[in-house]
Amino acid sequence: MCSCSHLLMVGLGLTGMWMSAIVDLMMCAACLTVWRWRPIAWRWSIGGIVVGVGVLLSSAAMFQVHRAVPLGAWDAMAIWNLKATFLYRGGPRWSAMFSDVLASSHPDYPLLLPLNVARLWRYAGYDWLAPALLNIVVAAGLAMLLYSLVRQLRGTILAILATLALLGTRQWTDAGASQLADLPLGLYLLGSLGTAMLALRKSACPAGFWLLSGFLAGAAAWTKNEGWLFVIALFAALLAVRLISPRVRWRSWLAGAALPLLLVLIVKASCAGRSDLFAARALSQMLDQAMDVQRYAMIGRAAAGAVVLVVGWPVLTGIALALLGAAGTTRTRDRAPQMLIALTLFLVILGYGAVYLISPHDLAWHLHASAHRLLLQLWPSVLLAVAMLLSPSRVKAAVRWKRPARPVAAR
Repeated sequence: MCSCSHLLMVGLGLTGMWMSAIVDLMMCAACLTVWRWRPIAWRWSIGGIVVGVGVLLSSAAMFQVHRAVPLGAWDAMAIWNLKATFLYRGGPRWSAMFSDVLASSHPDYPLLLPLNVARLWRYAGYDWLAPALLNIVVAAGLAMLLYSLVRQLRGTILAILATLALLGTRQWTDAGASQLADLPLGLYLLGSLGTAMLALRKSACPAGFWLLSGFLAGAAAWTKNEGWLFVIALFAALLAVRLISPRVRWRSWLAGAALPLLLVLIVKASCAGRSDLFAARALSQMLDQAMDVQRYAMIGRAAAGAVVLVVGWPVLTGIALALLGAAGTTRTRDRAPQMLIALTLFLVILGYGAVYLISPHDLAWHLHASAHRLLLQLWPSVLLAVAMLLSPSRVKAAVRWKRPARPVAAR
């Protein structure tokens, strides 16, 4: 919502700090009124303390990486922060960032992240610390969201294990300091999937759950182009799950997704350039690429290599042992959420593979540059899916510590 309001203000030429503050306060007041906010009674728990300490240590490590590489990854400088600079300093010519002269900066990319960075610069000034802190906060929120979702769906022990697996991911620290849009996108993917799964678990679920799930899915499309694939995959999965569960309210889901998707379409139709992946190409050329067996082999090898590179063998080994030792039977109320997340992730991965098959770029370069980042986007949702396959009772029995029996005293 902040990015939407800031885009409207930039378009109208209202770029002062005080105007931004007034709009933010009005939005906060409107949200509190609509959601009927009440104070939350916080309760301390061992799981929350463990995860909180892990998140703090991970955030500190990300900040140390930022100090070593203050400008972030290359794409942060060449794409996301460049667009934020246009929005912050461009004035009435901010739309020049869509020029063909800057084709290498992907003028077709959505603007959620640049708009939020530019908004931070309105308050704090033009400083490279702002986008870094934003990404670190998103990473911390992503870990806490995973903990909260797994805790509600599968219990505290599995929530702790899933969150520690995320924080222990090999490239997690680098991703948090990269200033890229992959973690914000992962946050929206996980939030949309998790909210829909919670709605399927509730016998009398209010429409707000489905509205929120749709809105987060639309926000994913407003973050990166890959979000469009997720929107299509999740909507198709919802229609499939509706065959076994009457709780799916797909119309409410679409209503929630309408505003961000409409905003993306307006920006793309009026300003943004064309995607380099779907430039004017002959259909016969794309079909020839799709029939090339060698491309399938290259994509498979790159996917396997990305899993090892991003996740690391320790976490992969732990997940494999957990699936072997604690996989449980599916309860009736878990069948629909499991089907939803499995089908959504399958369709998204299938879509990624299809894009690679018809990619106009050199396939080896394209896979090397992007495969690991696509996995980072999906990894929190994959951990949620793994947690849904495990039996909480078996996991609890496996990690429970039993006090050794006292030896009988000799008489």
